[in-house]
Amino acid sequence: MLNTKPGPPLWPHQQEAVDALVAAFDTAERATAVMACGTGKTRTAAASVRALGERSKVARVLIVVPFLELITQTLREWREVLGDTGMGRVVAVCSDKDVLRDHQPQLDAQRAAVTTSAAELARLTAGPGQVTVAATYASLPVIAAAHEEFRLPMWDLIIPDEAHRSAGRADKASAMIHSNAFIPAARRQYMTATPKIFAGAGDDTVSMDDEKIYGEVAYRLGFSRAISLDLLAGYRIVVPVVTDEHVRAAASSMEGDYYQSGGSAISPAVLATQIAILRAADEYGLRRLLTFHNRVVAAQWFANTLPHAVAHLEPSARPVDLSVGHVHGEQSLAERQKTLAQLRSEDEALVVITNAKVLGEGIDVPAVDSIAFIDNRGSAIDCIQAVGRALRRGKSPGPKTASVIVPVLLKPGEDPETALSTSSFAPVWQVVRALSAHDDGLGQRLSQMRQGLGSRQKGIAHGEDGTGGARELGDDGDLLALPDWLRVTGVPVPPGFASAITVQTVRATTNSWEEYYGAARAYQHAYGTADIPQDWVTTEGLRLGSWWTKQRVAYNSDGLSAERRTLLEELGIVWDPLNESWTATYQEVQRLAQEQGHFAFDEDILTARGVAVLNWCTVQRTRRRAGKLTAQRIDLLNAIGFPWDGAQDRWMRRYRDLETIYDQRKSLLRLSATTAEARWLEGQRVAHRNGRLAPWQIKLMKKVGIDFTGRRDAAWRTTYDTLVAFHTKNGHWAVPEDLVTVDGVKVHSWTKAQRSKKKNDTLSAEYEALLDKINFPWDPFQERWDARCAELRNFRTEHGHLNTPAGALNNWLYQQRKKHRQGTLPAAAQQRLSAIDALWHEPAQTMK
Repeated sequence: MLNTKPGPPLWPHQQEAVDALVAAFDTAERATAVMACGTGKTRTAAASVRALGERSKVARVLIVVPFLELITQTLREWREVLGDTGMGRVVAVCSDKDVLRDHQPQLDAQRAAVTTSAAELARLTAGPGQVTVAATYASLPVIAAAHEEFRLPMWDLIIPDEAHRSAGRADKASAMIHSNAFIPAARRQYMTATPKIFAGAGDDTVSMDDEKIYGEVAYRLGFSRAISLDLLAGYRIVVPVVTDEHVRAAASSMEGDYYQSGGSAISPAVLATQIAILRAADEYGLRRLLTFHNRVVAAQWFANTLPHAVAHLEPSARPVDLSVGHVHGEQSLAERQKTLAQLRSEDEALVVITNAKVLGEGIDVPAVDSIAFIDNRGSAIDCIQAVGRALRRGKSPGPKTASVIVPVLLKPGEDPETALSTSSFAPVWQVVRALSAHDDGLGQRLSQMRQGLGSRQKGIAHGEDGTGGARELGDDGDLLALPDWLRVTGVPVPPGFASAITVQTVRATTNSWEEYYGAARAYQHAYGTADIPQDWVTTEGLRLGSWWTKQRVAYNSDGLSAERRTLLEELGIVWDPLNESWTATYQEVQRLAQEQGHFAFDEDILTARGVAVLNWCTVQRTRRRAGKLTAQRIDLLNAIGFPWDGAQDRWMRRYRDLETIYDQRKSLLRLSATTAEARWLEGQRVAHRNGRLAPWQIKLMKKVGIDFTGRRDAAWRTTYDTLVAFHTKNGHWAVPEDLVTVDGVKVHSWTKAQRSKKKNDTLSAEYEALLDKINFPWDPFQERWDARCAELRNFRTEHGHLNTPAGALNNWLYQQRKKHRQGTLPAAAQQRLSAIDALWHEPAQTMK
């Protein structure tokens, strides 16, 4: 009978994931969902198939999982979500016929056709209708062969579950899931709890941060959020410390060096470890424990001998009952399931199941409340997957805190506090590092604690002589208290040891960058600046100044993450101190130039940082001439009108010399014409007359009593008065070249200048009116005529007649008489000549 009923509704976070994945496929062919172990990746994947099918064709679906047992589990959960219709024809693909036979009953229960053949796969999935194929990563070559040899159609959707299995070497078999050349698909939806990232991966390595392969992370649900949503249990790390004394005590209770149990034998150290774990189980009320070992044989021995260790416990610490089992990959599925069924019992017995790698991935046993890493776990992902077995909440009501047990076996003669800095505690640090890498909440707490270690430093700035003053930069507060999530058992933990454990845990599991950053933050808080001297060293030996410089180097070489850049910028770091200093001085120069109207600065003008502005300006000009000033800086200086020739500086120096004289004499009126200052001042007058003085220069000259506008007008009027006086006295405008005013102005040249200005329309209306008032001759010819007329008057006065001798005057008079006879001589000219002599026009005159 077909099951067409929809499964139970999705949890809110699962619906969020489905919506995010569907939205991602609107614009992409690949997407990834990262969901913490135990939060329902399998149900989410099934629901995404249904949601995508409502928008587009999703008839051919391929699910890929790590091993065959997960195929059965996945198909069961998918059928609950999609029903029989949503699943369509179901095919399970495996590469190992023997393994397949072992799982045949469970696959038959899921109504799945089973095959190891590429041809059979192509036949079973041929034709229209919904098809769901579940395969292991190991069987991908079978699927690729079906595509290549038997024309297996393209998949509408491939879902690689536990997708971290597909990362790593690009040439491994599981990597073919990424390639349309091997297994073509319209869409790929990667699902994992533990993304595997390879820093700096090349073409020969597949990393899950490569969006070309895995697409964008459409949805992420980390451990900390899953715990806060009560989807997963909280956890604590329990560290049973096994000392040399514990081992000797175990040995004394044994006959010989090894404890025999059937064909297995364990050392006193292992027995002491078993005793420590059993005591931890009693102390924390643990009932369902998985132990992880590096070797199957070690896991088997541990299981065989653990019941005998109970006898070495105090009666009050012994479990009500102890049930021990062992699972491994060579067992039949039925054997393994029978052993694991003990975990689901509801009695009060302590159930311990040992394994190497069988229980590390995909197995869903919510009753597990603790795991123990008996051997050092080499892979962070293996560690997280193992921890995930204990974090599942299941349907049990009430709070749950999972315990992650990491026993520490001390070396002979090693005390617990000394052991913190040796390899004995390395397994603890490895587990904490793995958890912090996938639990952002724990990672953030550890980072904050590491920063706190830096903040509690006292800083010493060492000078060239090696001396310096210490200044408190922070305090410990509760920083060194042992965190709630870390428990140490088996040995006394006084405050000093607790602090040492905390410090070493933090330092062993976080990056030293965090501690340096904490010290830098404390420095900024104490001194109000992030300008850390290069030689600054903290009392605990952190070379903070050197580290600060290295951050700038990393930034400029693009070797600093965006997150770290942001943190450092919040402290006020200057990435390029030289450029920042240049910019600050540039802004100061701009402000000063705007205030005073020029770039001629006094030598004593300094910026707030003590930079001599005049020298800075000179350096910019020098560097530009040498081709060493960047185009950007040249543009910035051009934008504010910066003068590149330095003429303003030279002008300012000469002005200061003049200003000094003015300050001493309070006047420049009696300045000797032979001095350099006088010559320069005359040059300024010329420059002003020619319009070459800037307003700011005219303004400064007024401060020393030089008013170009007033002086020019006064000089003009003096020359005008001199001309009027000359004309009144002489009756003409023929000014001799040696006539000079009291200001030293040559009147003859001045008259020429007035005519030129009038001709060029540059003479002021006021001055033109004054000259018109005295009948100033604008025509130079008139001036020459006046000169001859004056010469004739003088001759008449001196000789009493107009019988001029041969020469220029005689020729001129002849021309006037001729014009008179011709009627072309102006009446005004006739009147002036008649005023000299009434008979001037007669050719022959006698003295009267």
